[in-house]
Amino acid sequence: MRPVHYYNERVPRIFDEWPADALAEYARLLELVAECGRGSRAAAVRRPPYGMFELVPRTAAGFPVGALYCFSQDPVSGIEEVLVLCGFAGAAPGVFDEALRRMRVRDLPFSGYRPIVHDHDAFLERARSLAGFSEAYAALEEEYLIARVFVGARMRAGLTQEDVARAMGTTGSAISRMEN
Repeated sequence: MRPVHYYNERVPRIFDEWPADALAEYARLLELVAECGRGSRAAAVRRPPYGMFELVPRTAAGFPVGALYCFSQDPVSGIEEVLVLCGFAGAAPGVFDEALRRMRVRDLPFSGYRPIVHDHDAFLERARSLAGFSEAYAALEEEYLIARVFVGARMRAGLTQEDVARAMGTTGSAISRMEN
């Protein structure tokens, strides 16, 4: 598992505004990304420009939420880490995309970078106090277990989605849907 950090102490606070079902899927997506790294191509993971990725959990009420993250490498250990840069809740569709278009990665280190370790067990414990979280999290278990197994096997074999698609005589988008 790759370690997960937040860009600074303000980032994890945004998740306090998220509905329980979004937090449940965010937790599962974060587990997938931390385990599979760059190879995880879950449906809720979009790839904006500049090497950043966006987690967009589904919510029952369609409440728009998301988190922007990237991968970084610890300069001492050389371990690849997941760095959650920011999150949003309740923004109108397209607002976050517009912010991404204006954002420049080179600006980030000058914007209060003070990494905070994400303690996933503590996150889950706190989230379980929310009505509906435990049920939503449990309901996603099988879906994300299958995704982790499939993505993990593909990555251990050193294959891309396109490689698997060629071997199966299908398209990369079909493999992407299978992994989701």
